Amino acid sequence: MLETAINILNNAAQRHKKRRLYKSTYEELRSLSGRELADLGIHATEIKRISWEVAYGTSK
Repeated sequence: MLETAINILNNAAQRHKKRRLYKSTYEELRSLSGRELADLGIHATEIKRISWEVAYGTSK
């Protein structure tokens, strides 16, 4: 039972960590100008997908 509780807490912590990474990546990319994004080879419509891939490893 204790092991189950520990697993639940660890899973929640991992989900929280990934969500924070998604959010920080998204906010950082959104703060860039269109020109800065273009210099990186990124279009504004790709920001959500890129942020997701950084945090979760694959596209939705």
